[in-house]
Amino acid sequence: MEAPGLGLETLSTERRKRQAEKLAAAPAYRIDYAWAAYDTMPSLRWSSDFEAALAERSELREKYERAGFSLLPWKIFGALPHDRKKSSILCWNQGNRPSCSLHGAAHAFQAAELISIALGAPIYFDSVNPIYNYFLGRGGNYAGGLDLLTVADEINVRGMFPVSEVGENNIEVTRDGLAKEPAAKKHQAGLVSIEGDYVERIFAVCRGLGAICFGSGIYPTAAATDGSGLRVMSAFARGGHAQAFFGYQKIGREEYIWNQNSHGDRYGSTPNEPASGAWITRRELEKYCRDMAAYGYPLAVYAEGEPIADVLANTFQLPRI
Repeated sequence: MEAPGLGLETLSTERRKRQAEKLAAAPAYRIDYAWAAYDTMPSLRWSSDFEAALAERSELREKYERAGFSLLPWKIFGALPHDRKKSSILCWNQGNRPSCSLHGAAHAFQAAELISIALGAPIYFDSVNPIYNYFLGRGGNYAGGLDLLTVADEINVRGMFPVSEVGENNIEVTRDGLAKEPAAKKHQAGLVSIEGDYVERIFAVCRGLGAICFGSGIYPTAAATDGSGLRVMSAFARGGHAQAFFGYQKIGREEYIWNQNSHGDRYGSTPNEPASGAWITRRELEKYCRDMAAYGYPLAVYAEGEPIADVLANTFQLPRI
């Protein structure tokens, strides 16, 4: 099997200082905040109001589940009417390009879009092609990786390039595709930086219907079926790599979040789950968290126009559990 691409860079001392300054200047998330209220999507600090909003969204997720509906992004994707999908890619494979940082961001952003649709946003889904932000974030080349501070600037300020405009080739950019940069402004991500207790906060975001782009010094190489019948990441290798978290479920006392990678269908799957990812528990997450800070703060990613709504239905049939 071809060696997977990695490519996540650690923050230099100067970049770490810039990250701290940027975070200190960022406004805190407010409970009355509406993503759609700003002309450009903001990048925010974690706050007690954000924790309260996550708790409300966790209760909303539970309400949907009690009604028999699933808010897992891949199930929402599968339930969308065909004519409401501008593109059909949900899970990207980065090949051997060191472009993991933007692939992790694309997976998180797409998950955020799908969750928004299930909660009442307009029924319109377009995948985002990560190679363009990677290429531009590198200054116009493919010669190395990126850190998450650069990723935050790319997806929040520049926005992500929609597949309907630039196509599905995520290995090389085209001149015509680069000319579509104005279209990326319609796919800017709202961000909340995650600092502090990574394990608890990452689980809180995923319980609260959020999606995360993160980096770590390890990446998963295999998954195994646990006692609950779920495919769970079970083996890891060393190497700086970015991925995504989203999705949540609890079986008995065990909590799980979905770990989406960009290395192709390497992990097997239980029925109706992507084979390019698997579930993880707190034990596996703790392994990732040991050196997350070296690569930049994990980013809670939200789609433009993210609604806070309690609709329990949209104008399409939500997927059943």
